[in-house]
Amino acid sequence: MIPAAEILGNHVAKTLQDLHQQIEAAKLITQALLKHVGAPALCKGCGAQILFVRHTASSGKLTPYDPDGLNHFGTCPKAAQFKRPKTKEATQHAG
Repeated sequence: MIPAAEILGNHVAKTLQDLHQQIEAAKLITQALLKHVGAPALCKGCGAQILFVRHTASSGKLTPYDPDGLNHFGTCPKAAQFKRPKTKEATQHAG
């Protein structure tokens, strides 16, 4: 019969190895994501600390985010002052 400590030892070693691999993968993903994040800045409307993130999958535009990951356009009390008027072309496509 195999002692329980030996079985658990192998299981723990395998679990730790898996965990280490997951951490290394997370590091690579984080490094790739951080290439799209700009330096911290202050919102010109409310003065809150924000980070600009470049969305490459869609328009490539920079979008402001709060440090907790929320889109700052949704949390800024002065967000309306940054809204751009819709262009005639965008209005025609919408309706």
